[in-house]
Amino acid sequence: MVKVLIKSAALAVILTIVLFAAVAAQSSNDIWNDEWWGDRGPNVTYYWDDWASLIGDNPYDVEPDLVLPPGGGAGLAVVTVEDPGAALIEGPLPGFGSKTNFWDLGPGGAMHINVDVNHNGMVFWVQVTYHQGIAVEPVVDVPGASRMLLLPGKYELRQVIEDTSLPGDSEPQRWVTYMSLWRLDPGVTFGGINITADGDMGAIIDGVIIDARILPEPTAVVLGVLGNCALIGWLRRRRH
Repeated sequence: MVKVLIKSAALAVILTIVLFAAVAAQSSNDIWNDEWWGDRGPNVTYYWDDWASLIGDNPYDVEPDLVLPPGGGAGLAVVTVEDPGAALIEGPLPGFGSKTNFWDLGPGGAMHINVDVNHNGMVFWVQVTYHQGIAVEPVVDVPGASRMLLLPGKYELRQVIEDTSLPGDSEPQRWVTYMSLWRLDPGVTFGGINITADGDMGAIIDGVIIDARILPEPTAVVLGVLGNCALIGWLRRRRH
């Protein structure tokens, strides 16, 4: 029992350190470091930011625009547009700034994203860039997974990346990037990633990035913690 507790505590410490470092390393506009846990597949980053290559009619299947590392895994977004006036917007358009090829999902529209997983457990970064003003923030959910803290007391982070307000607008118009982190425990069935538009105001989505990581083995985590403790102790002795 004690060994299990030690392993769990050590895993929590390592995850916290690594994930906080990843947040700090993130760029101001769209991407996380795609190699923060090394080269053990499927450690894969999927990018949907163009949306131009659609397969079939509504609902539309969309392959990622970019997968890192190349050939690293399979991913598919299914986009369901609910409102007759909603669609893929080519842009650029007044009020939407520099963005092109983004989705107006309409009230109740949705995206469902499926990616490769591993039965040993996974961690998913989910990043969604949406427009706030004409529409509102979508709801992000990963069935079967639990949200993880990104900062003390915060499960979600948001960052304004472009102000698109026009003269005379009564409310701010802007593109915002939403970020959240989800843990899928070993043996739990992955239900995909759901991005759902508001039932009244809808949602407008420019880009989605999913960063998928296998959980580290508990034994490797414990060894890493012990090794770091030994190194710190050795350095302290050297200083004295």
